Amino acid sequence: MTDEMVEPGPKKEPDIGTRALDALTTTIGGSHKTGEGRVALAGLVLLAVWLIFDVIINNYGVDNTLAVLAAAALIFRRMDSDKPGGIPRPAIMKMLGYAIALFGVIEVILDVRFAVYEEPASLVGALAGYASFALAFIGARSIKLGDAPTE
Repeated sequence: MTDEMVEPGPKKEPDIGTRALDALTTTIGGSHKTGEGRVALAGLVLLAVWLIFDVIINNYGVDNTLAVLAAAALIFRRMDSDKPGGIPRPAIMKMLGYAIALFGVIEVILDVRFAVYEEPASLVGALAGYASFALAFIGARSIKLGDAPTE
């Protein structure tokens, strides 16, 4: 083995997927690898599904309650969690993640019951929505809350 110095090559530019994920991470206000980030990312995907497939294409729709919960997840993710006397942000994000997952299960049951998968666009919208429900549940489960104060 020699002690030769190897010149580093030119710095490689990140690919489009990495740049898109970085832009998305900035939008949701932190890392998508944390529980709160996953819930916020699920909210962002769910809002995109609602906007594209329900409002614009008018082919597949999610319940408006889910759209409101998704928007709340994005809003609370961007808020400061150090406000004294209020509910800590991790607790709010955990509740929102579980609420999105719960309403998501209801949405899946209704979709199967009424067979909304007649067109390819409906299937794509439904699968993207289902992925966001699962992501919200996984994110909510991974959020750790601090110990409750004892008196």
